[in-house]
Amino acid sequence: MKKIVPILVAVTLLASLFTIGCPPPRAEEAPPATITIIDSAGRLVEIPQPVERIAVASSGAAQIIRALGATDRIVGITRHMATTRAYFWPYLKDKPQIGTGHRPEHEQILAVEPQIFITMSRWGGARRGSGETGTRGY
Repeated sequence: MKKIVPILVAVTLLASLFTIGCPPPRAEEAPPATITIIDSAGRLVEIPQPVERIAVASSGAAQIIRALGATDRIVGITRHMATTRAYFWPYLKDKPQIGTGHRPEHEQILAVEPQIFITMSRWGGARRGSGETGTRGY
């Protein structure tokens, strides 16, 4: 019994040292309602969070979305992705078409109601024309 008491005291002291140094658990912080990015035209743009609906006019951007595991969020694709490269995008081929990467059809983009529209910056027509209907290309 005399040997057990010092061991219990030592274990209790060690346990209290470990718990004293631990900070209290933090409350879960709510994710931000928006994030701010700089788009390809150099503009600051607020993106709603979470992004649930994406129109994509770039197969490169679609590849990134696929790598992120978010292809279920794509609501519109280019004709090229739906026809010429359908073998590469079999799970997207039935999505609505929104024109081409070089000539996006703004009415079709608006019809799929995306939260964001992603295109390539080198395709100036997509960026220039996007202001006409209120869509924004990123």
